[in-house]
Amino acid sequence: HLKATVTHLLNHGWAKTNEAHQIRLVAFGNTTDDRMPGNWGHLVTMNHVVEFLETYVQKNWDVLKHVQTKDSVLGLFELIKKSHASHASPKTAHRRT
Repeated sequence: HLKATVTHLLNHGWAKTNEAHQIRLVAFGNTTDDRMPGNWGHLVTMNHVVEFLETYVQKNWDVLKHVQTKDSVLGLFELIKKSHASHASPKTAHRRT
Protein backbone atom coordinates (compact mmCIF):
# COMPACT_ATOMS: atom_id res chain seq x y z
CA HIS A 1 0.00 0.00 0.00
CA LEU A 2 2.93 2.38 0.61
CA LYS A 3 3.94 2.42 -3.05
CA ALA A 4 0.37 3.21 -4.15
CA THR A 5 0.09 5.97 -1.54
CA VAL A 6 3.35 7.60 -2.65
CA THR A 7 2.39 7.31 -6.32
CA HIS A 8 -0.97 8.97 -5.60
CA LEU A 9 0.78 11.70 -3.58
CA LEU A 10 3.20 12.48 -6.39
CA ASN A 11 0.51 12.42 -9.08
CA HIS A 12 -2.22 14.35 -7.25
CA GLY A 13 -0.50 16.35 -4.49
CA TRP A 14 -2.34 14.47 -1.74
CA ALA A 15 -2.96 10.91 -0.59
CA LYS A 16 -4.85 9.08 2.13
CA THR A 17 -3.29 6.26 4.16
CA ASN A 18 -5.01 3.04 5.26
CA GLU A 19 -5.42 4.67 8.69
CA ALA A 20 -7.31 7.59 7.05
CA HIS A 21 -4.50 10.10 7.53
CA GLN A 22 -4.35 12.62 4.72
CA ILE A 23 -0.93 13.62 3.39
CA ARG A 24 -0.37 16.74 1.31
CA LEU A 25 2.62 17.74 -0.77
CA VAL A 26 3.85 21.28 -0.08
CA ALA A 27 6.95 22.92 -1.56
CA PHE A 28 8.67 26.03 -0.24
CA GLY A 29 10.48 28.08 -2.87
CA ASN A 30 10.05 30.18 -5.95
CA THR A 31 9.36 29.39 -9.54
CA THR A 32 9.86 31.41 -12.69
CA ASP A 33 6.78 29.73 -14.15
CA ASP A 34 3.43 30.36 -12.45
CA ARG A 35 2.02 27.22 -14.05
CA MET A 36 2.68 24.23 -11.81
CA PRO A 37 2.99 20.87 -13.57
CA GLY A 38 -0.22 18.92 -13.06
CA ASN A 39 -2.01 18.97 -9.73
CA TRP A 40 0.99 17.87 -7.70
CA GLY A 41 0.66 20.03 -4.60
CA HIS A 42 0.87 23.49 -3.12
CA LEU A 43 3.68 26.02 -3.54
CA VAL A 44 4.46 28.44 -0.70
CA THR A 45 6.63 31.18 -2.16
CA MET A 46 9.54 32.66 -0.27
CA ASN A 47 7.84 36.06 -0.58
CA HIS A 48 4.86 34.66 1.35
CA VAL A 49 7.15 33.26 4.06
CA VAL A 50 8.94 36.61 4.46
CA GLU A 51 5.67 38.57 4.59
CA PHE A 52 4.26 36.15 7.18
CA LEU A 53 7.35 36.48 9.42
CA GLU A 54 7.42 40.28 9.10
CA THR A 55 3.74 40.46 10.08
CA TYR A 56 4.23 38.00 12.95
CA VAL A 57 7.15 40.01 14.38
CA GLN A 58 5.25 43.29 13.96
CA LYS A 59 2.09 42.00 15.69
CA ASN A 60 4.03 40.41 18.56
CA TRP A 61 6.79 43.00 18.96
CA ASP A 62 5.82 43.98 22.51
CA VAL A 63 6.74 40.45 23.62
CA LEU A 64 9.43 39.56 21.09
CA LYS A 65 11.59 42.63 21.75
CA HIS A 66 12.46 41.16 25.15
CA VAL A 67 13.14 37.62 23.92
CA GLN A 68 16.47 36.14 22.87
CA THR A 69 15.49 33.42 20.42
CA LYS A 70 17.66 30.50 19.41
CA ASP A 71 15.87 30.33 16.05
CA SER A 72 18.26 31.97 13.59
CA VAL A 73 15.57 33.03 11.08
CA LEU A 74 13.28 34.58 13.70
CA GLY A 75 16.36 36.17 15.28
CA LEU A 76 17.24 37.78 11.94
CA PHE A 77 13.75 39.26 11.63
CA GLU A 78 13.96 40.55 15.22
CA LEU A 79 17.33 42.13 14.45
CA ILE A 80 15.89 43.85 11.39
CA LYS A 81 12.93 45.11 13.46
CA LYS A 82 15.27 46.41 16.18
CA SER A 83 17.36 48.12 13.50
CA HIS A 84 14.30 49.87 12.09
CA ALA A 85 13.14 50.84 15.58
CA SER A 86 16.50 52.41 16.38
CA HIS A 87 16.35 54.53 13.21
CA ALA A 88 12.83 55.68 14.07
CA SER A 89 13.85 57.03 17.46
CA PRO A 90 17.57 57.83 17.50
CA LYS A 91 19.14 58.23 20.89
CA THR A 92 21.51 61.03 21.68
CA ALA A 93 25.05 59.98 20.95
CA HIS A 94 27.77 60.80 23.45
CA ARG A 95 30.63 62.67 21.80
CA ARG A 96 34.02 63.61 23.07
CA THR A 97 34.99 67.20 22.53
